[in-house]
Amino acid sequence: MAICLLCGKESEYFICKSCEAEVSPEKLCKDLLDFSPYSVNDQLWKGISDRLSDPYNLRLAAFAAADLLPSPKKEYIKICSMVGHSKEASVLSKEWFCQAYRVCTENEGLSQYELDRLRGLMLMEHLREYEYDGAEKIAEEIREHENMPPQAFLALSEYYSKTRRYDRAEEILSRMEKLYAKSSNHSANIYWLREKINKRRERNAHYMPRPISGKIRYAEFMKSLGIDVDVPKPTAKAPKPIPRDVYPDFTEKTEADFDSFTAFDFETTGISDYDEIVEVGAVKVVNGVVSEEKKFIFQEFVHPFKRRISDDITKLTGITNEDTKDARRMWEVIPDFLRFAGDDILVGFNCIAFDCKFLKRAGRYSNIIIENQVFDVRRFAMKNFREKPEFDNKTSLRSLGELLGVENPKAHRALADALTTAKIYLKLKELLPHEEDIENLFDDVDDWD
Repeated sequence: MAICLLCGKESEYFICKSCEAEVSPEKLCKDLLDFSPYSVNDQLWKGISDRLSDPYNLRLAAFAAADLLPSPKKEYIKICSMVGHSKEASVLSKEWFCQAYRVCTENEGLSQYELDRLRGLMLMEHLREYEYDGAEKIAEEIREHENMPPQAFLALSEYYSKTRRYDRAEEILSRMEKLYAKSSNHSANIYWLREKINKRRERNAHYMPRPISGKIRYAEFMKSLGIDVDVPKPTAKAPKPIPRDVYPDFTEKTEADFDSFTAFDFETTGISDYDEIVEVGAVKVVNGVVSEEKKFIFQEFVHPFKRRISDDITKLTGITNEDTKDARRMWEVIPDFLRFAGDDILVGFNCIAFDCKFLKRAGRYSNIIIENQVFDVRRFAMKNFREKPEFDNKTSLRSLGELLGVENPKAHRALADALTTAKIYLKLKELLPHEEDIENLFDDVDDWD
């Protein structure tokens, strides 16, 4: 048995027969759509909503209550009950939504305000499906309407932003701001959308659909607006990686008893676990000799799979998205890097904490088990020289290089940092006590008091 939403008695339906005769169905639907568990005075509704997994789900009762209304009000209420306060109808079946939309727009019975709400939803549906001509037609129909619902304002502004008409998008938001200035929820939406608009305009980070078919249709539509858009190459599909839980950890080497190795460094889109390699740099050192001849160096840009290079990373490294747009993917570059390194010990700076996590992911996606030992110069320096006063707080590549007289004119570029790492390692190795010095020390033990 259900509970009547008006009197609380048991009922076979959401409203009992006696209450149905007394209620205004349209007012009931409106009250349900406007329901908020944090501002409701009706204790019956509050009690019902408290028992739901999401208190706001009480609004869904408007979907059933709408059956008491004639078309097209019935279809309008059903749509609104499902999408809530969203500006998109993506939660709905496209076929059902389009059918209900036609009923609403082809029949009398809805106000201009209600029609604009639906048109805003359809505009975003066209945009989601890359149907730009349909979206443009709706946008032009409602653009000059003054008293639009907030969802329609937001849909319009989002649409104009994605089609790079930023002034028009800002003008729509400003009109919405004047109408809904007292609503904190709408103010938050305006703020975040305005931030998105500013980012797209000022950082040249324009919207671009994901699928290649969407990109082509977008470019064609933008051309009709007089705006040329370059369609990027199709994104390569990532290979199936070796599972993370079965991929072996690297073996760390801690003794500086070698003179031949490959020093390496990665530049990345950032420092989080979700960031990606954008440049690989390496130098092969043979018998303690660092050479910058072509056969001894490896340097290549990498096209990140999902992440973009931020302005902060470009400022730090000088690497731009333009530099990497035609580069190979990491699963194409890393196998060549590993062939270059061969069986060498891989020497990096802070590589255990940073570079190796990127190298491990690259190995997984390249389907290569990397068996090379790894030596971390930073960890080696902190372990063996931290007691020396001159090494105090010298824990960065730059500070150690300056202390040891190793210049790095292109800091934060992969090859330059790899060369610096190699030279610092060799300098530190020279500072270690030699085996003959230790033997001489024990030869003099008789002289100790």
